[in-house]
Amino acid sequence: MKGKNNLYLILTILFLCGLVGVNLFHVTPDILSYGKGVLLYVQKSGIWRSARFARGNNFADYVEFLRKEIPEEGRVVLPPEEVTMRALSKTPFMQVFLSPREVINCTTVNCGSAFLEEDNTYLLVMGLGQFPAEQIDKDSPKVRMFNDTWGVHGPEDGLGNGTDPNQISSVWAFLADVVFPICVFIYFLFVGFHFARWLIPEYSPWFQIGVGYGLIIGLLSILVYISLLLFPALELKILLFVYAVFWGAIFLFRTIWDEEDKFLYLMDFSGTFSIWVLFWVGLSAVLFFISVGAGYHTSDAIALWGAKGEGMSVAGLKAAGTWGTSTTNYPLLIPSSIAVWRSAFGNSLPASKMLFPGFYLAFLCLMYGYLIENVVKDWAGFCTIIFATLPIVVRHAMIGYANLPFAFFMAGGAILLFDSCFGDEFQNQTLRSLITGLFLIFVVWTRPEGIWLTLGVIISLVFFHFLGTKARIKRSHLIAILISPILFWGLWKLTIKPYSIPEGVENLSKEALREIISGNFHFSSLAFMLSFIGRQAIHFQTWGSIGVGLFLSALLYPMRGREINQREGWFLLVGFVNVVIMIGIYYIFAFDSRYDTSWWLNSGFNRMVMPGAFLILLSTILYLSPRKRKTILSE
Repeated sequence: MKGKNNLYLILTILFLCGLVGVNLFHVTPDILSYGKGVLLYVQKSGIWRSARFARGNNFADYVEFLRKEIPEEGRVVLPPEEVTMRALSKTPFMQVFLSPREVINCTTVNCGSAFLEEDNTYLLVMGLGQFPAEQIDKDSPKVRMFNDTWGVHGPEDGLGNGTDPNQISSVWAFLADVVFPICVFIYFLFVGFHFARWLIPEYSPWFQIGVGYGLIIGLLSILVYISLLLFPALELKILLFVYAVFWGAIFLFRTIWDEEDKFLYLMDFSGTFSIWVLFWVGLSAVLFFISVGAGYHTSDAIALWGAKGEGMSVAGLKAAGTWGTSTTNYPLLIPSSIAVWRSAFGNSLPASKMLFPGFYLAFLCLMYGYLIENVVKDWAGFCTIIFATLPIVVRHAMIGYANLPFAFFMAGGAILLFDSCFGDEFQNQTLRSLITGLFLIFVVWTRPEGIWLTLGVIISLVFFHFLGTKARIKRSHLIAILISPILFWGLWKLTIKPYSIPEGVENLSKEALREIISGNFHFSSLAFMLSFIGRQAIHFQTWGSIGVGLFLSALLYPMRGREINQREGWFLLVGFVNVVIMIGIYYIFAFDSRYDTSWWLNSGFNRMVMPGAFLILLSTILYLSPRKRKTILSE
C-alpha cells in the first residue's frame, strides 16, 4: 500500500507540473506583449491607451484629436459603417472614448447632411465626400482635419473647445492620478479583509481577503444603485468618500473595542504562507499593471461594461438603457462599480480597471485560503498556481469583462453554502448565512445568467437532500439564503423598469418554445454544440491544461484509494449543473434566426461556463491532493 501511495504521489506531482508548464507556455507571450506595449505608452492618458490597445495608434490619436476639438457638452454624429472602420461607426464604442459627449449614429451616408447646420452638433468627417454626403471644404472654418481622411465638422465657435489629454507628466499628476487611487484600492482591500475576519473568523486569512473584497465591491455597487434611484443627481465621488469613511470608522471601532491581540492575524498569515504564494501574488501585480495600463480595449469591455459604467457616472441610471449595447437589461454590479471609480478618479489610469485584476487576486486568495484548510499547504499553493495560470483566467484579469467576477461570486457562494449547510459548527451561524446570501445576491447582480445559475444551486441542494445528506443549518437561515437572491432579482427588475429596454432574449425564448411544441427540436444544433464543447475542452489557448487535466485526473482515480467525499461531490455537482444550464441557454440561442449556433458559441460560450468549470476544477483538486489530518478526522 505504501509503494502504491508513493507512486500515486510521484505521478500526481509530475502531472501537476505538466499542467502548470502547459499554462505558462500559452500565457507568457501575451503577458510579455501587453507588458511591453504598456511600458512604451505609460505616460499617455487612459483614454489614449484604451483606444490604442483597441484599434491602434492612429485611432488613438484621432480620439484624442476629437476630444480636444469637440466640447464636452457637444453632440457627436457618427458615420455609418460602410464608409469607415467599425469602431468609428458604433455608438456604444465611441460613447466610452468621447464621454461625456452625447453620441448618436447615422445609419445612412445621406443622413449626415441633416445635421450640418444644427447647433452644438459635430460630425465626424470621412474622406471629404463620403460622410457627410456632400463635398466638405477642408479649408472651411467649420472643418478641422486630423489627416487627409479623418476630421470633424462643427460650429466655428465650438471647435477647439474640448479637453486636453490628461497625461501623467508631472509628480503631482502621478500622485493624484496614480498613487492616490491605488492607495484607496488597497485601503478597501484592507478594511474588507477585517470585515470578513469579523464575520467568518474560522477561515484562513487568505480566504477572508477574497471574501472581504467581494463584500466591499458588491455592497458598494448596491449602494450606488440605490443612491441613484433616490438621488439621480448625486455626485458618486461623494458617495465613495462617505463609504470609505464609514468602513474606516467600523475598523477603528472594532480595533479599539476588540479585546483580542490586534496583530494575531499576522501569525495566521505566517502559519498559512507557502513559497508558492509569492508566485501568484507577483503574477497578480503584473496583471494589475497590464490591465490598468491597457485600459478598456476589448469589445464588451468597451461597448458593454465600460460604456454603461461611463454613462452612469455622467447620466445616472438612464444610462443603463441608453449607453452601451442594448441586447438585454444587464445587472449593474460592474457598471455601478466602474461608475463610482470613474466619478472619483477619472480616466487617467483608468482607476476603475483595477476592479478586474482585483477580482483575479481575490479569486486566488479564495481558492488558496479554502484549499489550505483542507489539503497540505504546499499542494494548496501549487494547485492555486494551476488556476492562476489558466489562459482564460489570465486574459479575464487583463480585460474588463464581468465573467471572472461572476465565477468568483459563484465559487464563493457555493463554498459558503456548503459550509453553512454541511460543514462544521461555526461561532455565528446568522453571520455565515448573511454572507452566503450576499454572495448569491452578487451572482444575480453581476450577469443576466446569474438568476438561472442560482436556481441551479438550489436544484443541487435539493438533490443533495434526496441523497440523504442532512443539512445542519437552521431551516429559517436556509430559506433566507435561498430566497434572498430571487427577491433581490425581482426588486431590481421592478425598480429598473423606467430605465429598461425590451428583452430580446425573452422573445427568443418564446420563439424557441413555439418551435419545440411544433416538433422542431434543432437536434443538429445541439449535436454541433456538444462537439464544440469537446473541441474547446482541449483548446490550450483558451483553457490551457484544464480540459486534458480533468480527463487525465480520471486515470488517477483508481490509484487514489478512496471515494469522492461529500465536499468534493458538492462542488462537482454544482459545477456540472452550472455547465448544463449554460448549455440549455445556448440551446435556446440555436432558435435565433439572425445568428447561427456557431456565432453564438464562438462569441462567448467559453467564458459563460467559467463558473461551472472552475467548481469542477476545485472538486478535482480537493480529490487528488493529500488531505490535512484534521480534515480526514472530521470526516
